[in-house]
Amino acid sequence: MDKIAYKKKIIAACRQAVEASAMTTHQTMTQRVADATDSEETGYGDKYESKDEEMIDDSRRLEPHLDFLRREMVTLDGLNPETEHAEIDQGAVVITDSLRFLVAVSAQFEVNGEPFVGISIAAPIFQAMQGKQAGDTFGFNGNDFKEVF
Repeated sequence: MDKIAYKKKIIAACRQAVEASAMTTHQTMTQRVADATDSEETGYGDKYESKDEEMIDDSRRLEPHLDFLRREMVTLDGLNPETEHAEIDQGAVVITDSLRFLVAVSAQFEVNGEPFVGISIAAPIFQAMQGKQAGDTFGFNGNDFKEVF
């Protein structure tokens, strides 16, 4: 498989992982609201008048996470798989002697049975690898990584 096709597959797998997380979060929010609507419980406690209010509040607390995941999908949509990176930067696929990365968004996913870690440019490990080229070594948390691809 050529590099562009492989990178497209990596980005698609990452997007699928982020979409699955967003779908699970949305379903959890929806279920909590539905459970609250179906419940007739009252006199629940000090902070909430009912378990219903607590479930709705729990649902609202998930909104920032869902918004974050939507922004992650926008970031993935903005990647051009045909861009070749001479140095590690946003959108780069980094294959090291021990781990595989996509520099884009935070996610964990697999491609062809191989685990990948999606990292954002705000991740501390990105700071250690930024600007490196194939064959370079970078260290993070006491581990050395050699970029091989």
